[in-house]
Amino acid sequence: MKLRRSLPVFILAIVLVFTLTACNRDVLQEAVDEINSDESLHAELEGLYNVRAEKRGDSTIVVVFKAELEELATAEISQVVAEGGASEFQKAVEEMRKARISNPKVILEFLDMSGSLIYTREFN
Repeated sequence: MKLRRSLPVFILAIVLVFTLTACNRDVLQEAVDEINSDESLHAELEGLYNVRAEKRGDSTIVVVFKAELEELATAEISQVVAEGGASEFQKAVEEMRKARISNPKVILEFLDMSGSLIYTREFN
């Protein structure tokens, strides 16, 4: 399934962004901008999820997955996707700590096709 190939690309992108931008002044905004502008990431997920990231406060990045297929718009599928990348998202939080961000968090939010929240997972 295309989703299995795409998820590692997304996870690597997040970890890479934190690693490469750890010395910048606003690590979170740099990471958000990189995720939102990564054309290859969005192309890989096209037809599965619309993905966008946003900075919340001084210590949190929220990555929003909006399902583009009804089959993906379930809490069970969302949990599998989140759990499949758990160790990598936790590594991203560690990179945030190395960049001296207090109480860092990465939050994944999964939305159904209408935009309603169906699952959330927090890494801290």
